[in-house]
Amino acid sequence: MTKNEELKKKVALHKAKAFLRKINGISDVEVIDSEVLDSEVYRAKQKEIFSYDSDFEPKSDFSLDNSNNAIVQWQSDCLKCIAGKSLFFEVNDFYFVRLIVSDVCGFLKSLYLENGNRDLVLFIESSSQMFAFNEGEYVIYFYDELI
Repeated sequence: MTKNEELKKKVALHKAKAFLRKINGISDVEVIDSEVLDSEVYRAKQKEIFSYDSDFEPKSDFSLDNSNNAIVQWQSDCLKCIAGKSLFFEVNDFYFVRLIVSDVCGFLKSLYLENGNRDLVLFIESSSQMFAFNEGEYVIYFYDELI
């Protein structure tokens, strides 16, 4: 790894930790180097779901015309099975995070405030299951896929 790449990775780790300090409703947080985690299958499935010509059908969708609280409640209902489970999500190109979500609504609200959008991909390691929200222009889509 070049000196420049090492510096980029160090900055990415610092940003990931700063980001995670702003996220509510989580515990047992562990930042994991993406090189250590076998992330190729995860990234391939994520790319398939978010591509414009995707063959995946969303499990459900919800209008963005609804209030922020209604959208968060709908997302929370979609993710009710994740509470207390060990999850992964990609923070940046270099790092994933393993965490447990204890407060799904608090988690979703703080993510939206930090990211400015509702796009989210979570991976449940134990069941090889991926949950994804993809925010379109007028609708937010929810996907529940096995990897």
